[in-house]
Amino acid sequence: MIQLSAYAVIVCVQKIVSQKSRRYAALHKIKMPMRPHISRLPLLASLVAPGCASTLSAQGRQGFTDGRNDLLTLNILVMLVLIGVALFLFVQSRRLDRKRANYQAEAASLAEEQRFFTPAQMATLTLSMAPRWPIIAASDSLAAVLGVAPERLRVGCCYADVLAPDDAARLLADIERHVEEGATQWRQQYCVQTEHEGSRWIGGYTQAGFNRRGKVVRLRSYLFNDTRHMEADLRMERLASVFDHTNECICMTDPLGTILEANQNFCRMTGYTHAELIGQNPRLLKSGRHDDIFYRAMWDELTARGQWQGEIWNQRKNGEIYLEHLSITSVQTRGGQVARYIGIFNDISDFKTQQQRIEHLAHFDALTGLPNRVLLTDRLRTALAAAKRARNLLAIAYLDLDGFKRVNDTFGHEMGDTLLISVARTLEDTLRETDTVARLGGDEFVLVLGGGGERSDYLNTLERVLARLSAPFSLGAATVNIGASIGVTFYPDDDGSPDSFLRHADQAMYQAKQAGRSGYKIFSMEEATPGKPLPTDLNSIETALGKGEFCLRFQPTVNIREGKVIGMEGRMYWQHPQRGLLSQAEFMPDFVGTAMETRLCEWFITALLAQFQTWQRQGLRLFVSFGVTNAQVRAPQFLPNLLSRIQSASLPAGALWIELRAATPEQEEIAEIAQVLEECREHGISIMLGDFGTGYSSLACLRRLPADFLKIDQSFIRSMLKNPEDLAIIEGVLNMAAAFGRQVIAEGVESAAHCGMLLHMGCNIVRGNHIARPMSVSAITDWLREWRPDPAWSAAAQLRLGYRHLPLLLMEVELRRWIEQMREHVLTHAGQRPAAPILDAAASAFNRWYQIARKSAVYNSIPSFTALFGAHEHLHSIAQAMASAIERNQPENADARVEAFNATCDQMMSLLNHLMETAAALPDR
Repeated sequence: MIQLSAYAVIVCVQKIVSQKSRRYAALHKIKMPMRPHISRLPLLASLVAPGCASTLSAQGRQGFTDGRNDLLTLNILVMLVLIGVALFLFVQSRRLDRKRANYQAEAASLAEEQRFFTPAQMATLTLSMAPRWPIIAASDSLAAVLGVAPERLRVGCCYADVLAPDDAARLLADIERHVEEGATQWRQQYCVQTEHEGSRWIGGYTQAGFNRRGKVVRLRSYLFNDTRHMEADLRMERLASVFDHTNECICMTDPLGTILEANQNFCRMTGYTHAELIGQNPRLLKSGRHDDIFYRAMWDELTARGQWQGEIWNQRKNGEIYLEHLSITSVQTRGGQVARYIGIFNDISDFKTQQQRIEHLAHFDALTGLPNRVLLTDRLRTALAAAKRARNLLAIAYLDLDGFKRVNDTFGHEMGDTLLISVARTLEDTLRETDTVARLGGDEFVLVLGGGGERSDYLNTLERVLARLSAPFSLGAATVNIGASIGVTFYPDDDGSPDSFLRHADQAMYQAKQAGRSGYKIFSMEEATPGKPLPTDLNSIETALGKGEFCLRFQPTVNIREGKVIGMEGRMYWQHPQRGLLSQAEFMPDFVGTAMETRLCEWFITALLAQFQTWQRQGLRLFVSFGVTNAQVRAPQFLPNLLSRIQSASLPAGALWIELRAATPEQEEIAEIAQVLEECREHGISIMLGDFGTGYSSLACLRRLPADFLKIDQSFIRSMLKNPEDLAIIEGVLNMAAAFGRQVIAEGVESAAHCGMLLHMGCNIVRGNHIARPMSVSAITDWLREWRPDPAWSAAAQLRLGYRHLPLLLMEVELRRWIEQMREHVLTHAGQRPAAPILDAAASAFNRWYQIARKSAVYNSIPSFTALFGAHEHLHSIAQAMASAIERNQPENADARVEAFNATCDQMMSLLNHLMETAAALPDR
């Protein structure tokens, strides 16, 4: 009976607990882990009570004498067990009541707190500290704040499932760290995986919830969408990283110039620490090399245009002076007020040193340190302009050493170089500082004597030069004796160009050698008059051939992109006993179509191939080229004689080039010429159409004649830097050659600027006086040994400006032409002064091409393109002031601005070069 009563009690308690458990689980939509165990308690009681009864019955049948007492004891024991189970179930029921009350209070608290926030502002959340953080309670706004579906946030789901994978582990470590440190609340930021946005940054504050034993059992968080602020922080971090790690030195100041911030490179470059710079003014870097006018002009331009850039000398903390390229930009508020200034600079001291070294190499002879041909031409122009202005006499002397080859052959090239250096020092010591001594190559020098004086004064100077050079030269243990032959021409008797001066002086020098050497010869314009007939009858040519008066001269052909000499163009000259050195054009026209032309052509080809064989034995791998006319190609014996000589000379394929020089042939002649040229190609001879753009420019010739190369006529090349039309013609020839699969050679390059422009346009093979003038055979070896590629080529070779960048090239051409016109206007004597070029910057041809380029969006983002506009206006303002001074008959005021004019010209050329480099790197569209 007792057992039945206890069993009834247990069943009642079980039903009560089970009912409460179901209500709690339904309320919170979770499963209760105690329910299976509670449901088993009646079964356990039903098994225990009957078992005990059956045991007692069995013992009674066995006749226990004290059965009554034992039965009582056992009943009491069972009763106590069942009462204990009932008490446990009662306590569990009370515990569930308290937990349900706590969770209901938690949800009510969250709802109460949520009243103070809009759903978009804040959400509240309570999590269990169980693995993966099951959700205990959450506000209705949680799904909107997190950007996830509401069903993913029901009570009992794990909050870790909505976190970004990487942030789940980081958040767990962060919580564990705060719990171990005993923190009760902390700030957190992490990412959650949204439904449509990918990830979202969540910020919030978390409070720890403790049980009665002080253990953290739950977490309450106040969450908000922190994506915008977090992205702003990340952007600021990226900008700060760029600010600190960029190669440029960056400084930020307030409107008064007080330094607010400086990056690490700025500190490293100036030598000041960050703390020393903050609060200071950039004037602490002043070097003292600029006056107040410079700084006032800088700030005036910065105030007017909002930016300034240029080169400036500054001083480091240790007192070291350095040159920097500085760019200052003003940052304005929405109201147009200056909020701060940002300065960016780079130390360009090493660059300037390197640039000066390159410029020195480009303008000075590497062996002697004397000016080379490029600088000589510039100084000759300056001396000529000064002589014209002052109406002074100017002497140009061409000097060639006598006996230098003997020294080279006897003592070797190293001793020859030592002698050339000694000769250079002797010439410098003999002449005045205002005179110019230049070395053209080999043992050839040029003297430019000016500054006033009589003809006799200059001749006395030449006699002193001859006397000094006739004295013995000590070369270590050896002493050598040499001399010199000098040809001289005088301005204004010889009123020509620098190129004609050198040519006339060269002719007079050869006359001096013919007269017995170690003397000088004055060039006579009467002897050079074109109308004076030459003794070019058959007998004189026969005599010249017999005496060996005909000679070869060679002009190198260079691949300027590779910086390599690839060939030599052979030319025939006549060393006339009275007229000096005569080119083929000066004597050959009288014999065109005659047997003498054939004889001269045969002599020329024979001598050319013989020289080629000599170079082959010396290990030189060069092609040789020569020019022929229509009549020569069509001559019956031309092809057989040429092929027989080629076979005897054993020329490798491609070693011989034939250049076809003539006016456009008649249609019936083209087929005949094409057949001869095709047979030449079959024997490994390359064909070049010469003077392209004039003679062989017809498409019919280009299509029908089997040419490998096109040579652009030198008239276009020489004027390409001044004439945009010629530049456009060259661009067209290059495109046409590419379409027909031909290579292009440019003849007539006179400067490094020509080479740079051609490289930009994609023309790599050139020939001209900038490389070398036509040289004698004896000078070739020395020239090849001493020649070095122009350093400026390597930079230009990196650029390939296509047709879409043609406005940039035309801008450079127009600028060069305008600068030259302005210089002539300023430097020429008043009586012969040409008119000034266009002085209005807006009306200039440069500005016209600049505005065309401006329409292309690719240039507007390049700083050098924007800076060009201001520099161009500044250049024209200087030019206007110079022209105004000349108009007021105050040339000294114009001369005072020449230095500023030249500096601005150099700045514009530098900006143009930088613009072309940047444009060449842009992807094609």
